[in-house]
This record gives sequence, C-alpha cells and structure tokens, in this order.
Amino acid sequence: MGTPKPFEAWPDGQGVFAVGADTGLGRMNGSRTVIKIMDVKSETVYRTDDLLRHAKADLDGMRSFAAIPILAGDTLVGAFCICRQTVRLFCGDASRLA
Repeated sequence: MGTPKPFEAWPDGQGVFAVGADTGLGRMNGSRTVIKIMDVKSETVYRTDDLLRHAKADLDGMRSFAAIPILAGDTLVGAFCICRQTVRLFCGDASRLA
C-alpha cells in the first residue's frame, strides 16, 4: 500500500526526537518483548501531545500495531514493526496485549 502522502514528509520536518515511553516502541524498548496494540487511538498516549503517535494515527492512518524487538544479546539493535489501517489484532488474543 505504501506510505500515505500526508505522513510521507512528516518525519523530515521533525528533526531528531525521542520515542515516548508510553508508545508501542517505547514499551518495546523498556520490556524487550513483543508489543501488540489493537487500537492505537484507544490508548491514553493518544490523548496526550505525543507527536509520533498523532502523526502515525492521524496522518498515516495506523490503527493496529505490533513491534518485535531485534536483539543482539541484551542490546536492542532495532525493531520489526507492522501496522494496519484497520482495528484488528495481528495474532494471539486480546488478553495478551501489552
């Protein structure tokens, strides 16, 4: 599907910024575990001024999200992230949401 036009230029205008601790990536960074979010707009962090959450949800259309950490030993070296523009869990049941 590609990146929606409204979100395409957004990262370039932001410079360097930190990922908020309450976002999916922030929680994955803290826990070093898979994070699944069924609806990013239903979370408390969406009702704050977190720029990345608003850009991904409102400009990119992200609704469901999963982040899988890439580790080298105990060091987080990256993440595999997937998202949907519909509200639907990626796998597993809702009781396992982080």
